[in-house]
Amino acid sequence: MSNVPYRQTPLAVRVLLTLLFLTIAGMAQLRIADQQSATQIHQSLQNSLTTFAVARTLNGVISVAQGTELAIEPAGVGISLAVGEVLDPINDLIERFSWVMLASSTSLGIQALVLEFSGAKVIGVLLTLISLLMAGYLWLPAKTGTTQRLLLSRALILLCFIRFSVIAVVLMNHQLSAAFLNNKIVESTEILQQTTARIEKLEARSSQQPVDAQAGFTEQLKTVLKEVAVTFDAKKKLTYYQDLAAKTVSHIIELAALFLVQTILIPLIFFWALIKMLRYLLKVGE
Repeated sequence: MSNVPYRQTPLAVRVLLTLLFLTIAGMAQLRIADQQSATQIHQSLQNSLTTFAVARTLNGVISVAQGTELAIEPAGVGISLAVGEVLDPINDLIERFSWVMLASSTSLGIQALVLEFSGAKVIGVLLTLISLLMAGYLWLPAKTGTTQRLLLSRALILLCFIRFSVIAVVLMNHQLSAAFLNNKIVESTEILQQTTARIEKLEARSSQQPVDAQAGFTEQLKTVLKEVAVTFDAKKKLTYYQDLAAKTVSHIIELAALFLVQTILIPLIFFWALIKMLRYLLKVGE
């Protein structure tokens, strides 16, 4: 950058560069992108806390259900199986899932802090001032302030990185999440909620058999018979819990993977790419 005389730069290029510097100066003062980024971070944090709350609720329901025992007597031999043994893997997985959610929330909190720092007034003022100086140098004689131009260009690159990198990462992450991750997170979270409701209902049916009053007589009878079979047939109840546990475990693992990708992996990849770009631009400016 410093080795190219400004008087040899075509007029159209100088005009475009001037517009670019003025645009940077204006963007440094605008807070629209900052507000959008902060909103996205807050929404992601709320989603992670909501999912974690659902998982903890399921954990509590399972803890209650773990006191239930099933008595199975094949061929006259009594065997006592605890429901808790079937559901215990879910409880253990939720405990580990809590660490994933802690890491996810911590990552979002760090992004929020860095975003707040990047939007500090002093950074915006410096970026605006340097951008205007660079725009002015474009129209001065080539030998004017060669060293100053080099220092200003490096400072401009660094300040642009500080000011806009987090915003770019958050907004790009939001677009990818909206396209590929959010729907899966919502679906898996709903599965956990349904699992919680099913366990609560199944444990409550031992003392009460709820029936949909709006359903027809035949449908009501089928529902009652099915609920009685699941509730009081030990083998069917055990099988029901085993199937429920298998499905729930897969969705908890999927949620953990989705939140790790959304809040840690994707931001790290974007930051790595931006840092590589920063190093390249600083090297070009030498």
